[in-house]
Amino acid sequence: MWKSTQKLIKLILKKFGLEVVKISQSPNPADSQDWCKSYPCETYDTHKLLDVDKELLNRFNTFIQNNLNLLEFKNKICRLYYSKKWELGKGVLYPTSMFYQSFEKLQIEGQRPTTFRFYTYGLDKLLQKNHQVLDIGCNCGFFALHISEYVNSVDGVEFNKELVEIADVTKEYLNINNCHFHFADFRKFVTNKKYDVIFSFAVHYWIGMSMKEYALQLSNLLNPNGFVVFESQDISTIDSDFDEKIKEFCENGFKVIYGGSMMTGKDYPRKFMILLKHS
Repeated sequence: MWKSTQKLIKLILKKFGLEVVKISQSPNPADSQDWCKSYPCETYDTHKLLDVDKELLNRFNTFIQNNLNLLEFKNKICRLYYSKKWELGKGVLYPTSMFYQSFEKLQIEGQRPTTFRFYTYGLDKLLQKNHQVLDIGCNCGFFALHISEYVNSVDGVEFNKELVEIADVTKEYLNINNCHFHFADFRKFVTNKKYDVIFSFAVHYWIGMSMKEYALQLSNLLNPNGFVVFESQDISTIDSDFDEKIKEFCENGFKVIYGGSMMTGKDYPRKFMILLKHS
């Protein structure tokens, strides 16, 4: 264990242009699993670093601390996920190994790649800094947190308590203040807010409302000229009638702006539509 740790230290030091000249004392093997906490690098009397300026050493210490914080955060959300992995909107194609949503910023893999979806929907061109966004069935909140920097605020509604907790833990870790996650059944979700954008990502099937009821409810939650990003489930099975569902929206106060399809190696074939509420 100690020899492996020595090698790791040397590799990290090398990244910052540092060199370990001598390591004459190792920690007690009994404490080895807590080594990072018990022996932080800045307290090593046994390390003698050659020609290191303070700025470089500070960068090294920050790098170590940031990675320890990231590791602690990932351990926390993984414990939440794996405690009830069969109930957490898991990646159905790879259910035991990954989250449903990815979060590339934090190097978290998922069945559905967040950054790819963001650009495929065209949200980089649609979202504005003054927008208030509602994400229905937000899952672990990774997509909502990803888009938070582009908008004024995001409300995520999720029926699973553990997923809301994962979203809140992630929000806290990233110090994001304009996202709020609500543990609620969407049919009972009550708010006085009106939204500029509503995300309905492959969630309508689980809501338990007719498509007409759903379209009218989304319309009631939108500002004039607000829009819905409406995404299908698997278009070969559950949403083989996707075009009929879009027709239902159009008969109840919406018009199609544009749409598209997507398919990634880890997901089902899907379609999406951007639907504008008539003013």
